[in-house]
Amino acid sequence: MERNIPINVTTKSRIPETVIDLLQRQVHSFAQISILTPHESLRKILSPGGADIPTLLDNFVRLKKRGVFAVARIDPILPYITDDRETLNTLLNQVVEKGASHVISSVLDIPLKIKDYFFQKIRNYFGIETVEKLKSLYKERIGPYLHASIQYREEIFSFLKERCELLGVTFALCMEFRKKGERLEGLNREFMTSINCDGMNVPIYIRKNFRFQPACDCLGNCLNCVDPRCGIPDLAMGREGSKKDWKLRDYRRWSKELKAKKLSFP
Repeated sequence: MERNIPINVTTKSRIPETVIDLLQRQVHSFAQISILTPHESLRKILSPGGADIPTLLDNFVRLKKRGVFAVARIDPILPYITDDRETLNTLLNQVVEKGASHVISSVLDIPLKIKDYFFQKIRNYFGIETVEKLKSLYKERIGPYLHASIQYREEIFSFLKERCELLGVTFALCMEFRKKGERLEGLNREFMTSINCDGMNVPIYIRKNFRFQPACDCLGNCLNCVDPRCGIPDLAMGREGSKKDWKLRDYRRWSKELKAKKLSFP
């Protein structure tokens, strides 16, 4: 904060007042609260080290009171455990009423390396019937993960998007894809209602001596940008044929280029 760098806090715990004080000092800083269910008994199983439901919801109240942008992460949704439509609707109503301005969601991906361990844990807590239903649902492999069927995911994301629109908040997905032959297509292009995934528009920041400041008045939506007012043409990734898999060496190159223009980049 002393350097005016935007901060994103993501937590399943209570945000201390001292942290909210700091977030309030920086216009592009915000907080995300992970909350999977409105039911405390289920929360204790899924997030035993996190705060209880009333405390999580109170985070939204305190953030809103201080004017800090707040995001609710219903992320991930666990099929047959937290995906009941009535329950999800209750959770959405609660987080929006308390102060969330944006919702992010996803459906659980199962890492292949721990799938046996995962299914055993599900069996211990929720029974063999739930395990069998999950095994039938998780037939799609993307990289080292098993994904729920695309039809299931599209249906649940359509429901969440519609409910968020009715509640007057924006919606986006976290790392959700569908297979298109040999390539992957991000589902956010269909379901996201915000400009940026986190719901908060954060411009590119550059360093001016000790402190940082926005390079320009852009919205930070590099994936759709065609006019790189930040001074970094490579980041206009909305242009045809643009590259999107940047490496550390690219950031170093941009730094040198900006320094040559009497600017600097972290």
